[in-house]
Amino acid sequence: MPREQDQEVLAALRRVFSDPASNVVRWTATARTGGYRDDEGLENLLPELPLRGAQDAIREAIVAALDGGYQPTRTEPPGDAGMRLDPVVFHEFRVEVEGRRLYIKVCLDLEDPEDPTATVVSVKRASD
Repeated sequence: MPREQDQEVLAALRRVFSDPASNVVRWTATARTGGYRDDEGLENLLPELPLRGAQDAIREAIVAALDGGYQPTRTEPPGDAGMRLDPVVFHEFRVEVEGRRLYIKVCLDLEDPEDPTATVVSVKRASD
């Protein structure tokens, strides 16, 4: 899997995850609760923290990783015309949060490059 090397994208990721505004990073229900799985979701993987605390811990870990020169994996699954799904780019982080190695899948929205946003799609235990 290729690493993200575009400095503008890396800067946008850092800007988004360091922004204290609550609407800059969105969290899917799966990222928050894990859905039906007990090995994913903030509530399952960081149960000792309140939801906002877990979100802040992940944001801080991502910013620290980016500040340290970390380049997340970049994946580009193709779209599916039959299901009306456009191609999308995901950034995959593997970082340590509260002593746990986590895999965090992020979709960065650069529609407005001056005001980027991101959606955390999933949070799982990292397998690496």
